[in-house]
Amino acid sequence: MRNRDVHICPVGAAVICFRKPQDWYVTKLLRGRQQDKSITYEMHKASYEAVFKYLGLTFNKKTHINRQQGVRHLESVDVEISQTRRYGRWGMDTCNAVYAAPIAREAMRAMSRHLPRSRLYYLERASVDPTLEL
Repeated sequence: MRNRDVHICPVGAAVICFRKPQDWYVTKLLRGRQQDKSITYEMHKASYEAVFKYLGLTFNKKTHINRQQGVRHLESVDVEISQTRRYGRWGMDTCNAVYAAPIAREAMRAMSRHLPRSRLYYLERASVDPTLEL
């Protein structure tokens, strides 16, 4: 699926012509020693571990980090949790317990007197210039 943001579009990042399926069905973007073979799960996991070690990051579910970030991104743009579960083909318990953020965004927005289902909010105090004495 193409993404409107060119920086995170998986199709645009590959720089391959996808007009005719026969041109790309055998193409493996993440490949092992042989170009027509996918990488193994172990190689996939090892590549994540190497990157995380280099960056000094620690994660328990290394190969599932993209799933968690995907769910949290959908939450941040107010996609209904039922749609998120369908998108990832997760059950309610899995999505909520494993991938979703542990905060109630709508409740937090409502308690701070913003519209619960809107990302269009601002803080009035942010528009005030402080005096030089401060």
